[in-house]
Amino acid sequence: MNEVSLYAARHTDAAHIKEFFTKKLLRTAEEPIAFFDGIFYEAKNERVGGFSFHDYLIFSNKSIYLWARGISKDYLDRFNLGAVSIAARDKDQDFATLNLTIEREGKDPIYLIFDFVPLSEVKKLMLLHVTLESAIENALGKHYLGESQTIWLHNSWSMLRASLT
Repeated sequence: MNEVSLYAARHTDAAHIKEFFTKKLLRTAEEPIAFFDGIFYEAKNERVGGFSFHDYLIFSNKSIYLWARGISKDYLDRFNLGAVSIAARDKDQDFATLNLTIEREGKDPIYLIFDFVPLSEVKKLMLLHVTLESAIENALGKHYLGESQTIWLHNSWSMLRASLT
């Protein structure tokens, strides 16, 4: 297995990161950027994928992955970076709730909740998301839902790494 450099949120389990790569869940030619842990809900407060062990929001240089590690099966979905908007609100003094809106061309948006994200991680996650969103908009225009090209990201790579330290 190749060595990768990525940001792992404080409560992210290293064995789960290894499992993600061992199962080859990341698409070929994508580079991982960060793993964040929390709990996924549909907008109706229904658990995504039933009972799961851990849920992760994973950023790559082209996509955002939603991975719920389940008892009998995993739930995994992938969306282009330009299709996902994230808004955060504090839940209490320790945690925040993220509202994800996933735009799909010709279809209604998908609304998901990523809950119980430690406040210290939310700041990093939101900075990363805004940095990626700005780079996409600067290179490809607003409302770009397609597959992001990595060319624009190489110019922003050092800025992305700095946002996670």
